[in-house]
Amino acid sequence: MFKASLSNDSKTSSVTPYFTADVLHDFFSPGQTTVGGTSFDNELEKTWYDIGIGITGSVGKHSEAYANVKYEHSWGGAYRRNVFGQAGYRLSW
Repeated sequence: MFKASLSNDSKTSSVTPYFTADVLHDFFSPGQTTVGGTSFDNELEKTWYDIGIGITGSVGKHSEAYANVKYEHSWGGAYRRNVFGQAGYRLSW
């Protein structure tokens, strides 16, 4: 059984796993990148998807730690293919 928020016995912290899936579309034409006088064409596909998993855990009343990883791929080919992740700590006051 999936439980959205898993907490410890004293209810001072909790962990929430999650799954994400997105379809994205770029409505603007990509520009051209120039580095040291050399131009690089940006021929990325305009529509792509990403899927990912992550976890967020509260640490006390005012802070939480998080981590996630996503895979990104274009619909029309291998031009846009990426794996990326994030990890961090948030403090609220």
